[in-house]
Amino acid sequence: MPSAPSSVGSSSQSTSTTTLAPSSIKSASPSITLLPQSPKVQPTSPLKTTRYDALPITVNVPKLVIPAGQKTGRGALDSFMAKTGGLPTGWEQLIHPDGKPYFRHPQRNIVTEADVRIEANHEALESVYSEIDAMRSKLQPDIQASDKAELYLTIGKNSSENTYYFADHATQQVFWLQDVDISKLGGYPYGLSNEYELYITRCYYMHLEHFPCHNELPPHAIKLLRGCLIFSGTDHMSGKEGATGTWTTDDAKQNLEFLTELEGMEKESKNEYMTWFVARLIAVMFHTWSAHRYGKPDAIIDRHSTMINQRLGVPDLFIGVLFFYAPLTYIQRLNSVWAGGIVSYVGWQGLLDSLLAEWSDSNLLATVILSANMAFLALTNSTAWAVSASIVSTFFSIGSIVIGLHHVWRHRDKRESTAAQAGIYFRNSSGKTRDLRMLAILLSLPLILLSWSLVAFACAVTMYAVKNMKLYIFLPFLSVMMLCVLATVIFFYRIFTPNRGAGKK
Repeated sequence: MPSAPSSVGSSSQSTSTTTLAPSSIKSASPSITLLPQSPKVQPTSPLKTTRYDALPITVNVPKLVIPAGQKTGRGALDSFMAKTGGLPTGWEQLIHPDGKPYFRHPQRNIVTEADVRIEANHEALESVYSEIDAMRSKLQPDIQASDKAELYLTIGKNSSENTYYFADHATQQVFWLQDVDISKLGGYPYGLSNEYELYITRCYYMHLEHFPCHNELPPHAIKLLRGCLIFSGTDHMSGKEGATGTWTTDDAKQNLEFLTELEGMEKESKNEYMTWFVARLIAVMFHTWSAHRYGKPDAIIDRHSTMINQRLGVPDLFIGVLFFYAPLTYIQRLNSVWAGGIVSYVGWQGLLDSLLAEWSDSNLLATVILSANMAFLALTNSTAWAVSASIVSTFFSIGSIVIGLHHVWRHRDKRESTAAQAGIYFRNSSGKTRDLRMLAILLSLPLILLSWSLVAFACAVTMYAVKNMKLYIFLPFLSVMMLCVLATVIFFYRIFTPNRGAGKK
C-alpha cells in the first residue's frame, strides 16, 4: 500500500515538503488527564463542524431588480474566485463546489462558515479569535503550535458553543491548544496511538474537503488514492467474499475514471475540484482503515474472520424446528453484513435488496393462498377439521401479508442509507449483547407465517381429499410424500455444510 502523503502547501505557503507515513506522524497522544477548557471556545474537529447543520430557508425573497448595462466579471466561471466586496476588511468569500460559501482571512489564516457580512457574526468571530490568541500566548514551552497553521472557527448561540481547531499543512494533521477527548469529537472511545494518528490524518483531509478552493493537495495524495483504488477494486474483483477494500470494483473503476478526467483538465494555479475529490475519498479511506485496524498486527484483512459462530442450545433447536430454521439462515446473512461490528456497505445494500424481493414474493404468494382459502371455505361438503385448517391458513396468510408490508415500508428507503446508519440499525436491534437472533426472527416472520399457511392449507386440502379414501391407500401415499420432503431437506442441508470430517485427518 502506498505511503500516506504528509504535507501540503496552500496558496500562501512554501511547497517544500517531507513525506511521512501515517504511522510516523509526529504528534503526542491525548493525555489521560485533560486540561481545563476555555469557557468561551471549545475544541471541535472536521467530523463535528456545523457545515451540514440544517439552516432555515428564506421563504419571502425580496424583489430583484437587475440594473441596466453589462456587469463586469466572468459570470459562472468566476464563481470560485475570492470576492471581497461587501466584506469586512481582510476577509474574502469563496464558494465550495457544493455551492456553500465560506470565508477566509488570509493574513490571520482563518477559515469559517459563519457569514462575516453579518455584523454580529463578525464581532463574535473577533472575540473568539482574541480568546484563541490569548490561549496561544499562554501555552507551555513543550507544546508545539505552528503559527502558520490554518485556524477554523465557528460561532454558536452562546459562548460555550464557539469551537475551533487548527489544520497544519506542514505536517498534515489537526491539533488543539488543549488536551481533548477524541471520542467526543467524532473519534473513537479508545486512545491507541495508531487509531489516533489515522483519526488526525482523516480530520486533516476532511478539512481540505470542506475548504478546497484555496488549498492544494499534498504532493503524494493522488498517488496514494490511485494505489488504494486499484487495491480496493482488485480485492473485490478477485472473488474474495470477505474483502475489506473501501470501494467495490465498479465504484473503484468509476473513481479512477473521474481521477483521470480531473488530471486531464486545464491545469491552473488551483483546482478546487481535484482538491475536493481526492480529499473526500482519502478521508473515507482513512475511516475504513481505522475500522479495520490498519497497521496493527491484528489488522482485519478478511471480514469473515471476525464472525462469531454462536452455539445453538435446546431452545434454539426448538425454535428452529417451529420456524422451519428460517431465522438461522437470516442470522448468517446478518452476521455476514455486520461481521466484527463493522458494516459492509456493499453487503448491506445486497441484504436489503434480497429482503425486499423476498417480502414482495411472500406477499404475492400469501395473497394467492388467501384467495385459495376463500374458495375452499365456500365449499359446502368440507369436514369440520378441513374448515378449521383452512381458517388457520387464512389467518397465517393475513399475518404474512401485514408483516411483509410493514417490513417493506420500513426498509425500502433504507437501501441508500450510509454504513454508519446501518451500524445504528444493527446496534439498536441487537442491544448490548450484539445478539441478532431476535432481529432474525422478526425479519423472517413473513416467510415463517407463509410456510405455516401453506402447511395448514395443505392439511385442509388433504383432509378434504381423503375423507372418503381407504386408509390402506392413504397411508402409503402420505409416507412417500413425507420421505420425499425429508430427503430433499437433508440433501440440500448437506451440500451447503462443510465437510466436518476433513479437518480430523
